[in-house]
Amino acid sequence: MKLALQLTMAVLIILLGTIVEYRVVAAIHGPGWYTEVPGVALQIAYGQADWEFTAGRVLLPQTVRWIATHQLVEWTTVWLWSVFTCLVIGNAVSYFGLWASRQTRGIAAPFAITQAAAFVAFQDTHVLNPSDLVDYITWAWFAMLVFRRSAWWWYVPLFALEIHNREVALFIPMWLLIDRSLSFERINGRWHISLRRVLVAGVACASIPAGAAYVRWLRHYCLTRTIPPHSEPQKWGQVWGWPSNVAGFKQAFHSGPYVTTGWQTRVEEWAFMAGTVMLVIGLVRFSVVTRRVGMALKLAILIGGFYGASLAFGLCDELRVWLCLIPFAMLLFLLPAEPTKSA
Repeated sequence: MKLALQLTMAVLIILLGTIVEYRVVAAIHGPGWYTEVPGVALQIAYGQADWEFTAGRVLLPQTVRWIATHQLVEWTTVWLWSVFTCLVIGNAVSYFGLWASRQTRGIAAPFAITQAAAFVAFQDTHVLNPSDLVDYITWAWFAMLVFRRSAWWWYVPLFALEIHNREVALFIPMWLLIDRSLSFERINGRWHISLRRVLVAGVACASIPAGAAYVRWLRHYCLTRTIPPHSEPQKWGQVWGWPSNVAGFKQAFHSGPYVTTGWQTRVEEWAFMAGTVMLVIGLVRFSVVTRRVGMALKLAILIGGFYGASLAFGLCDELRVWLCLIPFAMLLFLLPAEPTKSA
C-alpha cells in the first residue's frame, strides 16, 4: 500500500513538473512555437531538411508524420503532443530509473530535476530540434546502463533507436568497445579477459563504421531536395566547426563573456569551459568516493571522445549539444559510495 502511494505521488509530480517544463519551453520559443518549431520536424519528415546532417534524424519526425497521416490529425497538434510525451517519458526514465534501486533512490529526484532544468536552460530560442527531445530520453537511459554496468544486450534497443535520431548513437558501441576491451580479471596471479568480452568488443568495434555508413545512407535515402550551399564548411556531411569554435574560445578569453558578436555573446563558450571543469571534478569525485578508478578512466575516454567530435563537427555556442552529457555529469556527482550492481 505504501509503495503504491509512493508510485502514485511520483507519477503525479512528474506529470505536473512536465506541464511546467513544457510551458516554460513554449514561452522561450514565443509565437514560433506553433509555426517555425513544428515546421522543422515537418521539413525533416518530408525530406526537405535544410542541412544534410539533419536529414537522417528521422525517428520523431517520421513518427509524427505516421500518426498525423493515419489518424487524420493536424500536424501541429500531433507535434505538440509528441513534445509533451517525450518530456514525460524523459522525466519518468530519469526518475524511475534511479528510484527502482534502493541504493540510488535518494538521488532520483535531484537527477530528474536537474535534467529538466538543463533542458530548459540549454534551449535554442530559434528552433527546437526533434533530435533533442529523443536524446532527452535515450541519454538518460544510456547513462544509467553505463553506471549500472548493465549487460551488453540492454544497449541493443537503445542503439537501434538512437541511430535513427542522431549520429551520437555511435558512442553507444564505442562505450561497449572501451568497457569490454579494458576489463580484465585477475586469475591465479595473471590478468585475463574473457572470450565473451572479446566478442562483445569485436561486435561493438564493427558496429561503429557500420553505423556511420548507415547514417550516411539514411541521410541520402531520406533527403529529397538539393541542399543549398551554407557559409559553414562541411566534412563528411557534418558541419566542420573546429575553426569557428577555436575563434570563439579565443574571443571569449580576450574579450570576456558578454561581448556581443552579431546576435551572439561569448557566454556559451564560458559555459562550455565551466562545464568541462565540472566534469573533471565529477570524474575525480566519482573515482575517490566509489573507488572505481578504472570505471572513471573509461568514462574519461568516452567523454573525451564526445568532446573531440563536438569540437570538430559541432558548434560549441549551441549549448544544446551538451545535453547528452548532463546525465553523466549528474551521476558522477550524485552516485553514493556503493554503486548499483549490474542489471
